[in-house]
Amino acid sequence: AYVDHANYPLTVDPAVGPVFLPSGTPYDDSAPDVAHDPANGRYMIVWQRTFSPNSVQIRGRIFDDSGVAVSPLLYITSTGRNERPSVAWVRAAHAYAIVWEDGHRIRGLLHDEITGVAVTPLKTISQAPINGRDQRADIVAVYGLGTVAVWDRTDPGQNEPSRIVARAQEWSGPFAPIGLEVEIESIPGGSGYLRAPKLTQIGEHDPATPQSTWTHRIVWERFWQIPAPGDTDIHHAVVLVSFVLSPATIIQQPATAVPGASDIGPNEVTPSIARIEDRTLVAWRDDDDVLATIFPSTGMTPVVGTFPISATADIESMPAVAGGACEFTVASGQAPANAPNSVNIRAARVLPDGTVPVTHRPVDVGNGPIQGGLQVASALALNSTHPSNPSQNEVNTALLVWWRTTGPVGPNTNDVRARFFEPVAPSVTPFGSACFGPGAVPCRRSGP
Repeated sequence: AYVDHANYPLTVDPAVGPVFLPSGTPYDDSAPDVAHDPANGRYMIVWQRTFSPNSVQIRGRIFDDSGVAVSPLLYITSTGRNERPSVAWVRAAHAYAIVWEDGHRIRGLLHDEITGVAVTPLKTISQAPINGRDQRADIVAVYGLGTVAVWDRTDPGQNEPSRIVARAQEWSGPFAPIGLEVEIESIPGGSGYLRAPKLTQIGEHDPATPQSTWTHRIVWERFWQIPAPGDTDIHHAVVLVSFVLSPATIIQQPATAVPGASDIGPNEVTPSIARIEDRTLVAWRDDDDVLATIFPSTGMTPVVGTFPISATADIESMPAVAGGACEFTVASGQAPANAPNSVNIRAARVLPDGTVPVTHRPVDVGNGPIQGGLQVASALALNSTHPSNPSQNEVNTALLVWWRTTGPVGPNTNDVRARFFEPVAPSVTPFGSACFGPGAVPCRRSGP
């Protein structure tokens, strides 16, 4: 009632939904991921469930935008070792695309956006060499056309990955890889490693073909053994994904270090990335802080230089980034320096100009249990409850997922956990952003 009669602009502190357990208990669940379906106002959460050293399966469930399950538990795999799933909603297919590690390769399939039922047979996404291994896949949707997946590859006889590889999939027919695998970066085996790639679609390449060619930015860790004790940087590349011809083509662009994430030392790790309109935010752990920079749609030079998301005396780790209507959500772990395993989950608001209005907002403060595997999905949610503007009031709702250890170490009992950052009322954005009143759309940014 207060909001209905308030004078605008108005700033309201956010309502944060309760923690809920997508995976149920008691199981050994970990490595969650989440994707949003804006057409139906739903989220799919996927994770891995460990039954034994030789049996690790992918599970999933679909939830509405209040955290209520709208599908049964989804048995995505049933045999072998299947690890580290990644999920994306694909509009053209009316389905979620899920990929994961299956032994030495990346495999995947589609699940219906409403029922959660598998709608394609199991498909092989990557073609790892014999005795090689593909790991840590990430997948994003490409407009309404398909997806792009990226992963790291360990060559035969090596212990660490030395290649970042990408491949596109289209959805006009059965789900299958098309075109060729493309190496985004490679290094000599034994000289270091390349691992943990993340990617996001950052814009349209050719305005004359809006449904054909799209640009993506990929980020990953690059470790050098020399100088001792080693040097870990964050590398990135902008690539073009073209659907003009069949098969689709990924056009490789040169990879380079992210400015501000390339000083000497094994300190810059675990990058994450997301986009809002013509701004792309890259965040990473730098020593014990979480730092970020913001890029334009194309190009390798930031428009906002390196700035801290969370720089405290505590240990900040595992950043996870998502882009809403006009704000980024940057989630991270935070642990006291004298208790590094006591990780609490927190989140920050970041505006497209690099302003950080709120840091370290508590999400799950256990002050003891080990927590990890943090991921986040934001949505361009449509608020239909305000009569003066039923379809244009966009918000910045974000859903965070992670795992928490709830049983003894070895064997663990881990629960997957989730929590929303919610708008508190019609025409009010989350996280305390100023709302400019009924009928206004404050999320539309103008200017460079």
